[in-house]
Amino acid sequence: MPRDTPYGYGDQLYRVEEASTDIGREADVWVRPESDVHSWSWAKKVHRSREAWVLMEDSQGPVALWTSEKGLITLVEGQFYRLDHIELRPDRRGSGLGFLVLALIACRALELNAIGVVLRCIPALRAFYETAGGEARTPKGWNVPYPGMLAFTFPEAVLRSLKATADEHLDQEEDQERV
Repeated sequence: MPRDTPYGYGDQLYRVEEASTDIGREADVWVRPESDVHSWSWAKKVHRSREAWVLMEDSQGPVALWTSEKGLITLVEGQFYRLDHIELRPDRRGSGLGFLVLALIACRALELNAIGVVLRCIPALRAFYETAGGEARTPKGWNVPYPGMLAFTFPEAVLRSLKATADEHLDQEEDQERV
């Protein structure tokens, strides 16, 4: 996953960076709708996770965060990237930017040679993850301990398709200016 490389989406440029607890604190004050079941502190999640990433907008700061507490996990089918927490800034939801975030997560999983991504989510997000190519299933050997949560798996073929989407959003003009 190209770090500090600009991704163009709409008329904005975004960069992927490793998240810091300071970035987590910025996300902790996002104004969320009452319907959100979000109850964690991003600053704490970033601090405690093996991996924490942020999508930064050049002019607006963090617009998405995700963490993996374990990174790769070995299941019966092979090694999967375990996505533990993900959030798009509430005022950006429904903009399509969430698909770019999933594509960047796919890039990271492939970079680590994972054969898929596993995550758990609230039922309200089912349609989003299915539209992105995820399968509502629990891979053998993975435990989803939270009642009411759904397990999702993104197989390797879907990761490759998502990565191609991310590659399409690389900002070619800025890359050419560096040469």
